[in-house]
Amino acid sequence: MHRAKMDSVTFQTLSDERLGWYCMEPAFGLIRGKSPEVKAEPIAQLSKGQKALCTFRVF
Repeated sequence: MHRAKMDSVTFQTLSDERLGWYCMEPAFGLIRGKSPEVKAEPIAQLSKGQKALCTFRVF
């Protein structure tokens, strides 16, 4: 799983909610509309904090 890239101006200007979406979008793209079996692999690669954020946003 790759990390989202952004410049410092974008980082400083995004709200907390938008920053969370921006950082998690690569993971969301891999699991959106997929079967639970397919979702399991990218979710397993997330850190503990990323898993918590993903679970909060997806479910």
